[in-house]
Amino acid sequence: MTYPSFYCIGVQKAGTTWLHKHLSNHPNIWLMPNELKELQYFNELHVEGHNLWTQQHREVGFKNLINKELKQAKINFDRIDKYARLALETRSDVWYSKFFSEVDCGEIAGDITPEYSLLPTEGIQHVKALTPNAKFILLLRHPVERDFSHIRMIARNHFGESLETLSDVELESFFLQAADHVGVSERSDYQAIIESWESVVGKEKLLILFYDDISEQPLSVLEQVCNHIGVNFDEGLFENASSKVFAGFEANLTENLKNKLSARHKTTVEYINDNYGRGWK
Repeated sequence: MTYPSFYCIGVQKAGTTWLHKHLSNHPNIWLMPNELKELQYFNELHVEGHNLWTQQHREVGFKNLINKELKQAKINFDRIDKYARLALETRSDVWYSKFFSEVDCGEIAGDITPEYSLLPTEGIQHVKALTPNAKFILLLRHPVERDFSHIRMIARNHFGESLETLSDVELESFFLQAADHVGVSERSDYQAIIESWESVVGKEKLLILFYDDISEQPLSVLEQVCNHIGVNFDEGLFENASSKVFAGFEANLTENLKNKLSARHKTTVEYINDNYGRGWK
């Protein structure tokens, strides 16, 4: 059975979609198609409550993949059959391995699923037992910025098109409430995430990179990733590396929300600055 050689474990809203897009251009890297780039396997098994939505998430991806295949001039019905079977099968390590059955000799497979950052110790141990030699990538973003991006996504998903009709007061009220959701705060607890993963897989296998550097030196970030996972780096493979892949709707970070998030993440900012030489404020 074939399993990933590397994982990008998150965090959400810190550049994982950008990384997926550009690594997909590398001839020696195999990743899931963009329609189903996040497999949500280990978190479904090990993170409480995730099993309530992960299958639905994948079904949307499978539907998009099948529709994409049906639009081809020459339809690959075997591939459609594979997608349909994977959508229906009970999740297991064998099921997970089937996603990587198309990996060719000379390619390494990756799984980019930011929810894996939330895995408890037993979940991380499951990953290690299945792929003992795998390498890991963790992208981090200033926690206030990360939370605000996440909160804007929640608002977009909650209100849909009616989002544009909300007043500034109504929007801020929703933002302040959304900030208290455990799913927002736990994704920015970087010290807990780093210590949990390093305690199981080892510090040398976890590459920690920063969202700030994607904007300022994207090719350097990609070079570090390639070196870490063991493939050659050629900047010609990564055209438009500085372009944004996904941008949420625009909104202002109000003073009330900024103060609330800054107070919450004071310890996290200090931890990152002290241990990784960032200049976060």
